[in-house]
Amino acid sequence: MNRILILLVTAAMALPALAWKPLLVGHRGCNIGVENTIEAFANGVDIYHYDGLECDVRVTADGKYVISHDEFTTRVGGNLMVSDATLAELQAEQYVQQRGDSTYTGHICTVEEFLDLCIEKNVIPVLELKWSNGINNNDMTKFRDLAMLVRRKKLKDRAIFLTSMRESHEFIRNNYPEFQSQWLCNANWSKHWPWCEVWHLMPSISFGNFDKQTVDMYNAMGLPVACWTVDKVEDYVEACKMGVYMITTNCLKREELPDMPQPALAEFTPLTPVELNRVDPNETIKLVMGQELRVEEVKHGSVGVGYFLDCDTTYFDVSFDQTQLAPNTPPGGDKQHVWYTLRPRQKGTTVVSEIRLFRGDENRIPHTVVIE
Repeated sequence: MNRILILLVTAAMALPALAWKPLLVGHRGCNIGVENTIEAFANGVDIYHYDGLECDVRVTADGKYVISHDEFTTRVGGNLMVSDATLAELQAEQYVQQRGDSTYTGHICTVEEFLDLCIEKNVIPVLELKWSNGINNNDMTKFRDLAMLVRRKKLKDRAIFLTSMRESHEFIRNNYPEFQSQWLCNANWSKHWPWCEVWHLMPSISFGNFDKQTVDMYNAMGLPVACWTVDKVEDYVEACKMGVYMITTNCLKREELPDMPQPALAEFTPLTPVELNRVDPNETIKLVMGQELRVEEVKHGSVGVGYFLDCDTTYFDVSFDQTQLAPNTPPGGDKQHVWYTLRPRQKGTTVVSEIRLFRGDENRIPHTVVIE
């Protein structure tokens, strides 16, 4: 398991088995204050005593990192589109939000201010990446400076990047593997657990969309489950009984929650890669869901990597000048490639895959793949 993850989970599980509570994370800070403002974040620690704080990251028109759940600020009393506004324009707005019987005011919070508060209060920063300028599935060019900011604040061992954007996760895992990552999901976890295992992603699943069997499966892979958003004590108890290690909440107070049994968590053990050193049509490749397939081009002595994922049709473009390449990347140029086309199938079936060798002329060799 990731060393950083061990530290966080161990901290949450340091008490005896019958005196344990999960990590509690304040949702957009907490419900005391305008959501995602510095006041709500501070109150989440000072009043509710949360272990971590969750925020929503967006990028302004002038490339600054700010915290706003919505693309438009209208719901909290503003009238701007974050991606079209400068930081100064956003800071000039005053937000107003009715929460319960109270009305709160505040201003937009920058990511740097948020991180400074997390350092001051000694809590875990959970940064949810929203689709924004330079931080989205198609373009992650603005992530580098955000990563540098987290590193500069000496929070790379504590910060968690959370998002529902799959390609963004793959970019982070490929380029910034030192960061912890959580995949924000709901019932769609059931179709993508092999992807979580391949990319070493902890799931953060909406409450009501998983059961104990779900958590046990992820825990057995060494990928602890977080859940969101839980605001009732009875739901907290149910989530803990299912074995989650982290709960996002708006208003639960740590000292008012009952202690729960500590969940069992296995150490993350990656699946052993299957190596294919030569293209032999008589050889059968046996894979399980999410297993890594490595193809070695003997002539050049380099290795390409593909992943066998649970989807209708997956293309593996294994380029011999790269060590890892995400699925759905088409072959191109005059490089030497092996391209696997895995046709629709179900677990427990045998399919025939075409191995296409691009060495000037295209050769196709049928190959048998067994999905166990």
